[in-house]
Amino acid sequence: MDGGADGSYLITGGLGGLGLSVGRWMVERGARHVVLVGRSGPTEQARAAMREMEGQGAQVLAVQADVSRRASVAGLLSELGQRLPALRGVVHAAGVAVDSTVEEETEERLLRALAPKVQGAWNLHSLLSARAGEESPPLDFFVLYSSAMSVLGPPGSVNYAAADAFLDALAHHRRAQGLAATSIGWGLFSDVGAAVGRRGFRRRASAGGCSRTWARRRERGPPSGWRAAACPA
Repeated sequence: MDGGADGSYLITGGLGGLGLSVGRWMVERGARHVVLVGRSGPTEQARAAMREMEGQGAQVLAVQADVSRRASVAGLLSELGQRLPALRGVVHAAGVAVDSTVEEETEERLLRALAPKVQGAWNLHSLLSARAGEESPPLDFFVLYSSAMSVLGPPGSVNYAAADAFLDALAHHRRAQGLAATSIGWGLFSDVGAAVGRRGFRRRASAGGCSRTWARRRERGPPSGWRAAACPA
């Protein structure tokens, strides 16, 4: 998942803590055109992270778009195609955590959890697949941020687990079509992501076998500082 100076890289959920960590990591590895997509505009924390990336020589765009809406994704891809070098990689890190057991589940809760992960991933997959070979070269990578919830499924994570299971299946589907795809079943992050500020969620996930770590830990590990959470599967 190395970045290159001659391509553009799209990160959904890119204005949240996890997406910004991905953006920093990619810029450190050579990416020079990074697009951070979020449903709302950048916070001051996000702007500071963007300035940090720009200070390393990257062009960083913050784009407000709802990836669960097909028309929004189509417009986004069209705009980027006109403004930036060819898209070479996608990291789909958008998601919403909605706690619910099977007994508590409602249609509204389920759809709210599925929209960014499931519909967002499918919109990206289908629209980019249609453009490949005609308007843009094949992607070097298409990374889906799933989680170990799809395997472990601790209590209270039924809709989140379902959404992540879809991401895992979509990666298999793309691979079967000869397309780039990787689904990463992350564990818990202590500093970014769905578990931050949600003690009950962290407690249930930890009881299911997930240990916690930090998304960025510069003092050890690879130069990028990127570390996956430990979670048996």
